Amino acid sequence: GPRDRDYFLMFESMAKGFDFSVGFRRQELSFIYVEDLARAIFDALAKAPAGEIYNIAEPRGYTQKEFRRLAMKEMGKRFVVPMRMPLWTVSAVAEKWGVARMKPSTLNRDKFNIMKQRNWLVDIGKARREFGFSPRVDLAEGIRKSICWYKENGWLK
Repeated sequence: GPRDRDYFLMFESMAKGFDFSVGFRRQELSFIYVEDLARAIFDALAKAPAGEIYNIAEPRGYTQKEFRRLAMKEMGKRFVVPMRMPLWTVSAVAEKWGVARMKPSTLNRDKFNIMKQRNWLVDIGKARREFGFSPRVDLAEGIRKSICWYKENGWLK
């Protein structure tokens, strides 16, 4: 959602005509819009048994290609150049670049360990059963709301 810096960087590069992705194996990710996450937290506090752990996401996964297509559509882009690079190279270079600029990089060794796990798909069945969780915002709508916010607040041109 709005203010997420990692996805803002992706939108910013797509606005400039490039979609940078890492790794060469197909990847599927689960997403959740911030409003759905906040609602799930409050619903779980009010209705779910104490001490339980829940996966909160949309009930389906998306590939980088699907994410790119949705973002391009929302930005009115007909084409962006997909740039795929080895994960280890991007993480190492980005971390060194951050040190040189004296600013932390979003792509560092910690992020490398997370990103090398290619698929991040979750099962929300337990949250549905125990406190009725059902997301209201799908990825397309979440991207639309986020890009609109970034534009209105001067983050994205």
